[in-house]
Amino acid sequence: MKNFRTLSICTLTVFLAACNGSSDNDGDDTPPNPTTGEISISSVEEFNQEILTKGVIGADQMVTVTLPINNNTLAINKDLTVKGDLIIK
Repeated sequence: MKNFRTLSICTLTVFLAACNGSSDNDGDDTPPNPTTGEISISSVEEFNQEILTKGVIGADQMVTVTLPINNNTLAINKDLTVKGDLIIK
């Protein structure tokens, strides 16, 4: 029984080492291509859906976020690459 436990621990260790202990990344760290032009956003939810899902604001892109008076906090909980213009009002 002790040998089986030792073998199981060694096998598990080898499998975790082979996959670097993580399965949340498929190896492609290239951000998706952003859309071009001007984007006007008027809510935090819209910013999260339109910008954060892509993770990048391109060099030829201008994003203007106008936050509502009753909710003037924009928290970004994810990496965002800004190569163009990001204006927050």
